[in-house]
Amino acid sequence: MKTKIALSILAIALVFTACQHQKDDPAIVQQSLKNWFDATKAKSLDKLNAASTKDFVLFEDGKVWKNDSMVNLMKGFKKFTGDWKFTYLKTQVEDSTAYITYFDDGNFVINDTTPVKFKWLETAGLKKVDGQWKVDFIHSTIRK
Repeated sequence: MKTKIALSILAIALVFTACQHQKDDPAIVQQSLKNWFDATKAKSLDKLNAASTKDFVLFEDGKVWKNDSMVNLMKGFKKFTGDWKFTYLKTQVEDSTAYITYFDDGNFVINDTTPVKFKWLETAGLKKVDGQWKVDFIHSTIRK
C-alpha cells in the first residue's frame, strides 16, 4: 500500500515537473516580435511599451534606441507606409527567455513619394513577463 502511494506521488510529481518545463511554441514568441513591429508601424508608444520590457533597447546603425525614439522617428514622416517581412533562421525558447535570429526585409514608402528598401539581419531577445512574451532587445545590422 505504501509503495502504491509513493509511486502515485512520484508519478504526479513527474507530470507536474514536465508541465512546468514545457517550452512555449516558437510561433507564439515570433508573434510577440511581430506585435512590436506592428506597434512601430502604428506609431504608438503605448503599444510599443505593451509589446516590450521596461528596459527595452534597439541597437541599430551604431545607436541605442528606445521605444520613444522609434515613435519620434516615425512621426517625423508626414506619411509612412510599408511592411516588414521576416524569414526566421532560428528561434530558441528556454523557460522565460527566447531568442530569435531572422532576416528582416522592409519595403516602405515615405511621404507618398520615396520608396525605400532595407534588408537587415537581426536578433531579438524576449522575456516572459507576467505570462506574456515581451521584446527585451533587438540588434539590427544591414545585410549586404
